[in-house]
Amino acid sequence: MTINKPTQLLDLLLKDWKYTRPEIFRSYLRVTPACFDDLVKAIKGHAVFHNNSNNKQADVDIQLAVALYRLGHYGNATSTMKVALQFGIGYGSVQNYTDRVLAAINDKAFKSSALQWARKVVPRHRAVDRERSLLLPSPRS
Repeated sequence: MTINKPTQLLDLLLKDWKYTRPEIFRSYLRVTPACFDDLVKAIKGHAVFHNNSNNKQADVDIQLAVALYRLGHYGNATSTMKVALQFGIGYGSVQNYTDRVLAAINDKAFKSSALQWARKVVPRHRAVDRERSLLLPSPRS
């Protein structure tokens, strides 16, 4: 027995609301359309999204949308069954898409290009610190 899983929601998100209703897009995926597009560009070249199989993978934007939905929600709403039924994809695809996206964003190359440590604070002169402390009221005992 097959289960009817319509794909209208995924189409609405990626082909309509992304452009016409960004607030709805953001409520589902927890990122702005511009951030979403930047993420797609940043991860689409990762090897995890390319294979030599006769079975073509879903587009990276679809895989990212499913993964972001799961990561941005909690509880029963993120079960593979609920997400699969909501987006019109197979149960296994939900986990595969999430795994691929996580592999791509946890890649060392992505992390080094997207994440930066805070810069060291340049030490100030003690005279400036002393001068400022003289201007501040002293703490009460």
